[in-house]
Amino acid sequence: MKIKTLGNYNLEALEGWLPITDFCNHMPFDEKNVRYFRKSGKWLDGVVTKNFCKSIWVNVWEVLIWLNKEGLTK
Repeated sequence: MKIKTLGNYNLEALEGWLPITDFCNHMPFDEKNVRYFRKSGKWLDGVVTKNFCKSIWVNVWEVLIWLNKEGLTK
């Protein structure tokens, strides 16, 4: 099940994508974590993260799937 909103963001309209700063404000990650997972290949560029307007964007839905696979959600 995909969450439809996060904070004031309509994830359906954004197709799950949030800028890194907004993602970090609502999820248990900081920018250093996101950059590490992205650089290590654990989060695939273009699937979990992408560059858009000279900024890193993160797909909340893909992160939730990843957390589930890693056994990090309840």
